[in-house]
Amino acid sequence: MQLLSYWQEMVPLSEVTFYKMGGLTKYFTKPKNINQIYETLKFCRENKICTAILGLGSNCVFADGLFDGLVLSLENLANFYWESESYLYAEAGVTNTQIAEACLQACRDGAWWMFRMPGQVGASVRMNARCFGGEMEQVVCSVLAIDASGKLSSYDASEIFLGYKSTLFMNNPHLIIGVRFYFPNQNTYENILQKMHECESERLKKHHFDYPSCGSTFKNNYNLGKPSGQIFDELKFKGTTIGEAQVSNWHGNFIWNLGRAKTEDMLTLASSMREKVMHELGSQVDLEVQPVGVFSNKLFDKCGMEKLGPFFSYHGKEKQQEKWVGLFYHPNQDFNQKEYPCENLSATFSSYQGDKQKNFQHIKFKITQLLSMNDAQKFVNEPFLKWETQTLLHPKNIFHTVPHLPDGSFVNKLWEYSVSEIFMARADDHEKYIEVELNHLGHHIFLCFSGIRTQSSLEFSPIPKFFFHENSLPDKSYKYSFGLYFSYSDLEYVLKNSSHLAIQGALSLGNEDYSLAPHWGVDSSRHDNKPDFHQPGRYFLIKLH
Repeated sequence: MQLLSYWQEMVPLSEVTFYKMGGLTKYFTKPKNINQIYETLKFCRENKICTAILGLGSNCVFADGLFDGLVLSLENLANFYWESESYLYAEAGVTNTQIAEACLQACRDGAWWMFRMPGQVGASVRMNARCFGGEMEQVVCSVLAIDASGKLSSYDASEIFLGYKSTLFMNNPHLIIGVRFYFPNQNTYENILQKMHECESERLKKHHFDYPSCGSTFKNNYNLGKPSGQIFDELKFKGTTIGEAQVSNWHGNFIWNLGRAKTEDMLTLASSMREKVMHELGSQVDLEVQPVGVFSNKLFDKCGMEKLGPFFSYHGKEKQQEKWVGLFYHPNQDFNQKEYPCENLSATFSSYQGDKQKNFQHIKFKITQLLSMNDAQKFVNEPFLKWETQTLLHPKNIFHTVPHLPDGSFVNKLWEYSVSEIFMARADDHEKYIEVELNHLGHHIFLCFSGIRTQSSLEFSPIPKFFFHENSLPDKSYKYSFGLYFSYSDLEYVLKNSSHLAIQGALSLGNEDYSLAPHWGVDSSRHDNKPDFHQPGRYFLIKLH
């Protein structure tokens, strides 16, 4: 098996996690963009490689033995920028402290509580992290995430957050790619800084950073009427030690790694704390920290790991005596598509330049598959793929410049007006691609390329069907939708019986206002830094079923 070029082998997890615990991982990777993430997940599915996700490792503990699979680190997804005065976009690997500091510099209130909170925003959103009266649900607008099948989707906050430290992603594994935050309120630099210092002082007072830890080991059980830390204080757990894992002398819900702690020591200590709460108080406390890897059935049961998401039997030397826990992907997962229509891709648009947009709008790009590949090849003129642009405002308020020429000559120069665009390239030959430009009035052009910006001499006249919808979207955040239905025959040039298609959504709204969905950033090798949508090697790959 030839590994991907950006993978490493036999990496000590104790060297890449905040908690400084865990054994070796067979494979390790730090992808730089969503295409490398997709390529990695595809490779893992094809080669049946178990996969786990690593942020900073500040809220997870890896098993002591060999992780016989891949650990995917989000360290390199570390870009963030203001999309407008109030909206901040951050990739999943950006730290919570960086968000707080960015808001401080912009004098935007609402993120001060994230200062010195260990972890990256992807993991913090996944668990709806909270502290000092703040909570991710309060500041997140939308999330871009990919599931283990490789489907990239945009989710609104109303779909994600389910309550106290509970989200859609905790029992339905997704890898968060990026987060759009909303900070509508202003405050003075001095007031925000004071709040940040108060948070830091509180953490230092409780000695949060004396030794590596995951912060709170257990969630609060509000039926007990007290925070878990106070409960463990009253049960005299402070200072309790197993191996080099110790309950903090300053906070009863923290378990420190004194230097060379084993994960089994830490979880054995946690299980004894959990058992005593049940024995003394007749109620349960559930782990907040996420164990990852293979654990004995005994430790699995004592720690209540069944509540922490999907788990799988581990077929090692002692069959059925151990379980995989905390995985993002396991080969036993079923990704066979059985129902249509099905969403293939959805993403919000972001500035091409990765900076404040001239006219920030809530606009989403979406691809839906209406027929199976088999049926589409049988009924080649029936609607097969649906491309839509969704907007919160009426499109006439966004797509300001439209053609008004009675002879229809606008068709050859539609790019001079406000348009939504889609690029579709062959999966095995990215220089064979098509470009479709469309506005909300149904004006569109269809261009075919045999090379980068080299139009093909192939003669064919696709006739995709236009639609415009209002007030009929299941996604309540987007009131209007317009786009095209493509048949298999419309797209045969780029499909060629392949089960994959490379896709890019783009917007050209005028006044040099350009956006991408999904966003992949400006090519640093280009010196002129001008937007160029004709980069099919960077398009996102989707799977057709």
